[in-house]
Amino acid sequence: MTQYAYQPQLADVDTTPADWTLTWDTTDGPWLVKDDGTGVACFRPAVTPGHPGFLWTGASGPGMVADCQIYIKVSKKVSSNNAFAVARGQLIPQASGPAQGYFAGMEWFGSSGYGQRIRRPPTSTSTSIPITLASAASAYKDFTKKTHILMTVSGSTITVKTWDEGQNEATQAETLTYNAATEWPAAGYVGFTTWEGSSVAGSETRFYFIGVGTGGDAAPRSLPTPTATLALTDAGDTAAIAATSPVMAVLARIDAGDLATILGRTPVLAALARTDAADVAAIVGRIGSAIRLQFGITKERGAEYASATGLRYVVFNAALNAAVAAGSNLSTDAGGVVTLDLNGTAYNPGDYVPVLVTEYNAALAPQARVVRTMFGFIPATAAP
Repeated sequence: MTQYAYQPQLADVDTTPADWTLTWDTTDGPWLVKDDGTGVACFRPAVTPGHPGFLWTGASGPGMVADCQIYIKVSKKVSSNNAFAVARGQLIPQASGPAQGYFAGMEWFGSSGYGQRIRRPPTSTSTSIPITLASAASAYKDFTKKTHILMTVSGSTITVKTWDEGQNEATQAETLTYNAATEWPAAGYVGFTTWEGSSVAGSETRFYFIGVGTGGDAAPRSLPTPTATLALTDAGDTAAIAATSPVMAVLARIDAGDLATILGRTPVLAALARTDAADVAAIVGRIGSAIRLQFGITKERGAEYASATGLRYVVFNAALNAAVAAGSNLSTDAGGVVTLDLNGTAYNPGDYVPVLVTEYNAALAPQARVVRTMFGFIPATAAP
């Protein structure tokens, strides 16, 4: 009794998704991931009509299952394309051949318009029913409208319902039920398939999401939101994943590219959203206040430098063993005073803050690069 979900990601664009296998009609090559501006989808760039299957065969999927519920979200280039969810699919690749598995979804019936169809191999025994569309049939093309398909398989009974983007799923009835005389096959893979009924280049059907529920669980309609519990591990308040903690991080998407770092002396709630395969999210949540540091760097005050743009500064923690802020291109007011406003450190107004200012000007010749430094404990005031 488990739920599974697959949603193509930006990091996978122009690649064939791992854990998936092309089967049945393999004439026009593999399925790819594509960003069409309305979402990231999996599609097959067919040029000639075909009936390919794409089955979730890898470790991230449910494997070979019998009873299940499948949810998919699709859009189409041309009206004559069909889109189906697949259950109990078999790995029978061939240059051109019939689908091998239960499949159900939206089908174009030519002048009769759209309808729902359920098919059962190997003889493609099927049943169909016309449905009332929320929009004219001509709207189901050019990827302008997304359709939702829900297929439930229980023993030899298959049901399907469909609804448009924007419609309330709860108000849509399961309008088509099929009772197979015998179950075939006993178990198989889940996935999706399409019939691209046009030879126009780019006439693909795009699949944006698939959710699968097994053992009586409902198919998820979106990716799950996992949670991570973080605990303080040392005196430096660096948080690491542990079993218990007063600090909670809620991550919208976790994978090998995501890294969450939380620093805090008080409980911190972090909400992180995934953006690409190289996400690094850092949240600093200490109890310190926003502070202002001011100090003079005029030559009359003893600080010599060739150019203010070549100055760099480092602000240290109280133990002088870590930097809490750094920067460059210092500027002064008319009196030669530098102002630094800092937030997210452990310092409060009244603290004496160790600051190092040093010169490094890459534009100078090596023999002219004289290292000049200034170090001092600057009293912190409240930042306005």
